Amino acid sequence: MDIEAYVSSCAVFEEYMAELDKLASEDWISFRQRLWELDDFVAAWGERLKECAPGAVTDHLRTELTRFKDVAPSLKHVRGEAFQPDHWATLFRKLGLEPSLRIDKLCLSHFLQSADLLVEHAEDVRQLNARAQGEVAIREALQEVTVWSQEAAFSLTEHAENGRQTPLIKDWKDMTTAISDMMALLGSLKESPFYSGFADAIQGYATKLALLDGALAQLNPIQRKWVYLEPIFGRGAMPHEQARFRRVDEDFRAIMLGIGDDPRVFSLAKVHDLGEQIGRASCRERV
Repeated sequence: MDIEAYVSSCAVFEEYMAELDKLASEDWISFRQRLWELDDFVAAWGERLKECAPGAVTDHLRTELTRFKDVAPSLKHVRGEAFQPDHWATLFRKLGLEPSLRIDKLCLSHFLQSADLLVEHAEDVRQLNARAQGEVAIREALQEVTVWSQEAAFSLTEHAENGRQTPLIKDWKDMTTAISDMMALLGSLKESPFYSGFADAIQGYATKLALLDGALAQLNPIQRKWVYLEPIFGRGAMPHEQARFRRVDEDFRAIMLGIGDDPRVFSLAKVHDLGEQIGRASCRERV
């Protein structure tokens, strides 16, 4: 009877190992979408062992199934969809895996072999996953601002007067609203606990957007005044103010001709003395 029990135990063990090896050899990138299969494996073999005679093999398999059951909740935190190389490196250090392990070579077996460490560091792993997810949100927001900064352009119209063509900005409200939206988006990122890793990029964009917001707030009334005054002074009216208006005219047209050459909004933020130019172009107290 002992020999028959031993042979039976060996057969059960071999069957178990064949199923486990097939499951564990799955590449992680594919298997992480089917974590329920490990739960099914543990449940099915838990029932199967109830029918097996007690013994060392049965006890060993029950212990191993318990380890797999314990590690299962943590596996959802190492799915890694949001992981960047630094997140994987941190995870591998926690689990004692080779730092040189390539993600496309990562298998379920790596996590099963490190099950005890994964359970031990369950909270660290959860926090690592939360950080990766939070950083994804920041990266996506920064990408949105980046794309906008590269593509957003002023809608222009040509103003013709006295034989001169001067580009003028139209749709002011749409542009100022878009800038406000981008500023609000960046402002919301500062509330993230993962802000510090992106602080320089966020602050860089925030500074340029604030500059643009202030510049357009000044430039809008200047343009309206210039459109009103330019034909008046062009006809020679108010001769005693001609010299003063000419200086305003030169500064304003320099700004607008520059925008006409490159209507991208962020190009305006690159003008190193933009504030001074707009200040000189101000028609305030010159009318």
